[in-house]
Amino acid sequence: IRLMKERTAIKVVNDQVGAPTYAADLAACIVEIIDGQHWHPGIYHYSNQGRITWYDFAVAIKSLIHSTCMVHPVSSDQYPTAAKRPSFSLLDTTKIRHTFHCQIPEWKDSLERCLQLLV
Repeated sequence: IRLMKERTAIKVVNDQVGAPTYAADLAACIVEIIDGQHWHPGIYHYSNQGRITWYDFAVAIKSLIHSTCMVHPVSSDQYPTAAKRPSFSLLDTTKIRHTFHCQIPEWKDSLERCLQLLV
């Protein structure tokens, strides 16, 4: 959001797929687990439902905040960073959903709720 306000155009990678995680949704799920009657130890993955590239995520943000900033897709090779990023980082949330019956919202719904608080 800050970059979209400061610049007329930004470049965002279009070849990395994942699912954004809204911290408020994760916190709500953790509270549900803590308040629940049964603890099942293990490793659990959490992210909001759906899949999206970072570019498409930036375009969704642009749309929701009504920005005029141009968002240009680039490959990871064209956007070098110190940290290597995987091209596919979607987490499987089946175990946490089935074990603790967590209702995990879609990333787009959570993004809208988050942006209502931020802008």
